[in-house]
Amino acid sequence: MGKPAQEKRILFCILKYTMEGDLQERNGKITKHAGIIPRAIYELFETLNNQKAEYSVRVSLIELYNEELRDLLNTSNPRCLRIYEDQASSGVIVHGMEETLITDASMGLRVLEQGSRNRSMAATRCNETSSRSHSIFTLTVRIKETQAGGEEVLKVGKLNLVDLAGSENINRSGAEYARAREAGMINQSLLTLGRVINHLVDHSTHVPYRESKLTRILKDSLGGRTKTCIIATVSVAKMNQEEIVSTLDYASRAKNIKNKPQANEQLSPKLLLQEYEMTIERLKADITAARDKKGVYMSAQSHSIMKSELQSAKGSVTELEVQLETIQMSLQEKTKQLENTAQLLLGRDNELKTITGLLYKLDNKIQLQLAESQSCQKPSDLESSIEIIKSLESNTEMMGILLKGSVQTHKEFVDKVGQVHDKLRDEIRWRNEQTESQIDAMLGDLDTDLVYILGMVKGINLKFYKEYMHDEASMLEQQGSSDAQAYDRWKSFQENIFKDMQKFQDNFVNYILFLMVLYHNGANAIIPNECFILTFQAYE
Repeated sequence: MGKPAQEKRILFCILKYTMEGDLQERNGKITKHAGIIPRAIYELFETLNNQKAEYSVRVSLIELYNEELRDLLNTSNPRCLRIYEDQASSGVIVHGMEETLITDASMGLRVLEQGSRNRSMAATRCNETSSRSHSIFTLTVRIKETQAGGEEVLKVGKLNLVDLAGSENINRSGAEYARAREAGMINQSLLTLGRVINHLVDHSTHVPYRESKLTRILKDSLGGRTKTCIIATVSVAKMNQEEIVSTLDYASRAKNIKNKPQANEQLSPKLLLQEYEMTIERLKADITAARDKKGVYMSAQSHSIMKSELQSAKGSVTELEVQLETIQMSLQEKTKQLENTAQLLLGRDNELKTITGLLYKLDNKIQLQLAESQSCQKPSDLESSIEIIKSLESNTEMMGILLKGSVQTHKEFVDKVGQVHDKLRDEIRWRNEQTESQIDAMLGDLDTDLVYILGMVKGINLKFYKEYMHDEASMLEQQGSSDAQAYDRWKSFQENIFKDMQKFQDNFVNYILFLMVLYHNGANAIIPNECFILTFQAYE
């Protein structure tokens, strides 16, 4: 890893999901439990020492914690680091990052250990020393060589060792409050890294590097001009099958990215002096412009750099506004869920208070009974009372369990009562419709019967007048009775008619009442023939 970085003068990046391992030395050598970073440092210095060339190695260690960059080697400056676009190399520059010069591998391990102690760590259910941030350990190698013509050149190579925090399931890790926010930011940055990988594999026109500081820093390592190696570690436990598949798919997609490694230019001391002189002249121009207060009080080159930085800052602000809007929407949903949960808890709290009051009363009653038993009972009776009290306590616990069950049963009963109520309402509606149709049919039949009865009454009256009146008239003519006898007979005849009509009226009323009973009962009964018998006396 380190050897090609310094021999071929290329930038090298290793993305890994592992810790630093054992940083201790045994007899000047690393142990078998050492991680990738200590092994890379030892291999690098071993190769440099074998070449017997003049070299210098500088290291830096930064972490990305909650989307904020921090220098782990410079704890005296608590301010967060800032990222700028490098217009010359199309890369990024971390402003304010401190580089430490190391002379051997042991010193490199000490610097690494010092920075690792400053890294953000926390205990979760899955890991007692879970890293809560991504870290980037950078080795910068400069080698000075003398060419055949006697000209000295400077070779520069970089090795970036990136320790990515693994994605975290909050439910399994038990993260809460600050830990939950850290897990959310870790998952968000890894999600953005996955999106960048997918866009690079699919050859999309736009790659969302700027959505996370992690992808901005690794921009040159993903589809850029560096060699990149990804080491994905998986668990052997069957319970982690989902994470294993996700990690392997992640690495498989990233393997399809094609970088275009480029060797760094060989810099001679003259070129370096020229570059430094140009930088000095630019700074002098800035000072002169600020002193004379002409234009923008700085050189055009500095103004151009400032404009590019301003555009980069505007892009970051836009991305942060989108993230803020998303977070606010999520916060509103969580607030609604919290309100609903609070209402449920309030109801449960009221039920708990009621049960607690009942248990308190029961406990007081038991205490009174115990006091009475101790004052008036014998020791044997006291022992039996204690046993009774223990049974009462167990019964009280059972009552609590039954009460919880009864609450659930009450809810189920209310649901079933609602279902029965709906069924009864549908049944009553159906029966009402049936009854209305039967009533309409019976009313039609009643109208028909009344018409029939009226016809019978008219027929009876006609028959009565035709038969009885005709017979009475002929009888009077034949007998030739006197007027007085005729009057008496006619009066008797009228009385008989009145009685017969009264009887007919009673029979008719009984018939109507019978029809009303049939209408009320809703039954199709047979009307007795007696209701139609109308009797008349024969008159002589």
